Amino acid sequence: MDKALRAACADGDLHKVSHLLAANADLNCARHPSTGATPLLEATLAGHYNLASYLLDHGADCAEADARMNPPRPAAAASPASPPPAALSLASALIAKGANVAAANHVEATPLHLASHRGKLGLIGLLARSGAPLLAHDSNQREPLAYAADGSTERLLLDLVIQA
Repeated sequence: MDKALRAACADGDLHKVSHLLAANADLNCARHPSTGATPLLEATLAGHYNLASYLLDHGADCAEADARMNPPRPAAAASPASPPPAALSLASALIAKGANVAAANHVEATPLHLASHRGKLGLIGLLARSGAPLLAHDSNQREPLAYAADGSTERLLLDLVIQA
């Protein structure tokens, strides 16, 4: 049942996910055998943000990380598949459920580093308003500003640092 749940989450199949949950599939134990990804992380990485929100509403743990220490929060920031309104909605839901806005992955990059890299201005603003560390360093001592995808991202980050 674990494999079926992960596959349904990766495919964005809400009907199948709801059926599996009704059959008592465990959202927080159904980890991918090699990556350690939870169903919530699978849905997030695939850009199925409405499904990810559904999983949160049904008890998915937003702090569970994969084998590379990526919880859903950085995955949402890093995913190139994110349509802005859905990504922001999921990010808000993750924060409301207690997701750590400073959670770092295996290279110590925070969600703010990753959102900066993708040029996700709305997500950068949400992270900053939620207390994400603006001057956090990754394992190479780079701050989110060094990850800036373009001039707009760079200006926003500079403005946030100046305001802080």
